[in-house]
Amino acid sequence: MALHAGDMEETAERLVRSAGLMSFDVDKDIDWSAGFDPDLAYFSEHRCSLYGTPTWDAWSRDQRVEFTKHQLASMHAIEAWVETLLMQMLIRQVYSADSASAYAWHLYTEIADECRHSTMFGRMVAATEAPTYRAPWWARQGGKVFAATAPPAVAMALAMFFEEYGDALQRESAGDEALQPLVRRISHIHVIEESRHLKFARAELIERLPNSPVQKALVSALYGPIALLVTRFMVSPQVYENCGLDKRAATRAARKNKHWRQTQKWASEHAMRTFAELGIRNRFGDALCRVGGVL
Repeated sequence: MALHAGDMEETAERLVRSAGLMSFDVDKDIDWSAGFDPDLAYFSEHRCSLYGTPTWDAWSRDQRVEFTKHQLASMHAIEAWVETLLMQMLIRQVYSADSASAYAWHLYTEIADECRHSTMFGRMVAATEAPTYRAPWWARQGGKVFAATAPPAVAMALAMFFEEYGDALQRESAGDEALQPLVRRISHIHVIEESRHLKFARAELIERLPNSPVQKALVSALYGPIALLVTRFMVSPQVYENCGLDKRAATRAARKNKHWRQTQKWASEHAMRTFAELGIRNRFGDALCRVGGVL
């Protein structure tokens, strides 16, 4: 799977051309004034963390729609946080790159894409009037250290897992006519632009890992914790409390929910398959992934 010399530059140049043909302006290409239909969900119901539980079955239609709104807000807030971490790592990467290379141009383009995506997710949370759900304080502080120190391959592994996870959910959302049109539009834009980032992340990992035993060992050690934290943070416990539930009991119910665990596995399977092909999976990492429902 190793790339030959020059392949990374060719890949970057191709992705830069693609960005020139298919990129979006979050101010001009999204109708933020459209509002919401009270009868439509904000997130596919069968992908909700409590779908299929006794709580879900007992809820009215309005309560289910309200929960989808809060789950979407939570996931968008976490997406903005992780993409901000990724931008910091990409800035560190391009700092040492040749600014006359297509590789650097793609890094700058991806940083610009992620800036727009984070803005788009933040504006969506604001539009729903849901709270801004955040990762725990200790995770935000740890994220600062991670973003400042993680080597490129680790950054790309984080990007690949997180973006594959979100891409699967948003591809489905983009085509789900039962969802709010604004949700579908945002999902459509994100899927198109993230496809470039996923191609770049795969190419980076394929090129770097065989030539760097240290970075390969780090990715092998960290993919499990990363997968577990991403899946745990996606739906904040505060979501349950804001929807009238006991947050501890609801969190436990969600973690045991076979439907939610199947969604976690489905959304993560492409990244996990790629990690296996790269030879970085191990018993420790897979064990943590099983705890999170990823395997």
